[in-house]
Amino acid sequence: MARTKTPFPHAAFSFGLDRLTTGEVWFVDSGASNATNGNLGDSPDRPFATLNGAINSATASNGDQIVLMPGHTETVSSALTQVISKAGLTIIGVGVGSNRPTFNFTATASSFEIDSANTTIENVRFVAGISAVVVGVNVDADNVTLKNCEWNLSATGFDFVIMVDVDTVNNCSIEDCIFRAEGATAGAAEAIRLDTANFARVLRNEMYGDFSAAAILAEGAASLQIYVADNVVYNDDTASTNNGIDLSVACTGVTAFNRLTGLQGTNVVALLDPGSCLNIENYGCNAIDELGIVIGGTPST
Repeated sequence: MARTKTPFPHAAFSFGLDRLTTGEVWFVDSGASNATNGNLGDSPDRPFATLNGAINSATASNGDQIVLMPGHTETVSSALTQVISKAGLTIIGVGVGSNRPTFNFTATASSFEIDSANTTIENVRFVAGISAVVVGVNVDADNVTLKNCEWNLSATGFDFVIMVDVDTVNNCSIEDCIFRAEGATAGAAEAIRLDTANFARVLRNEMYGDFSAAAILAEGAASLQIYVADNVVYNDDTASTNNGIDLSVACTGVTAFNRLTGLQGTNVVALLDPGSCLNIENYGCNAIDELGIVIGGTPST
């Protein structure tokens, strides 16, 4: 059966995903009647059944792309179920809303492990199917990008304690993602945790729900030269402090144009602790029918 690629010069191809590559393109579709990891995986007509099937066939650092088809679903049952073990892969989900490729977490120790550098994951859903999943996505390699992804829960009372954990790596980018903890009861702690995440970029994300620590939390050792900008946070946890963005472990870099809301009573400035970052026009609001005010430091002179 002929492949459905549209050729471009130098062996690059397009699949209508606004992507060019000189590497191979692999297809994964659990919903296809003929899906199996024994397929070639080189066409939507003969897809792999799982992401691991595609990773096993891909070549590291070759520009390979893995396309997850609309409606594709997988279960993440442990920390070993889903491991990105080859560098330089771009994993692209196709679909919109709940039809985007989805990874369902079914045990508290479930986690999606990104263990290889230069990985990009885009337009994928990560869904907690049990209470208190300890970590959703572990970023354990340099130059990882998570873009236009969503963290959510399948039912009231289910949650991730930490949705994304970025630990001792450089140049992680988390962009245009949505983190939802509405209805979490076992104690979602944070959407994004940064620990020695130097040069991290956390941009244009939306975070909603009950985060007991902070929506974006830095802990452990400081993350240096980070850029945290244009994020929108609504945290309805009333017990915690600094529950918007907390970089108090002396992180350096810039926070800019973040809009932070929470239910902390009179302590609106606690929505942002910038650590040792420079700050440009971050706003906080902690009560309905009020206007946000600039928080995160005193005016420069």
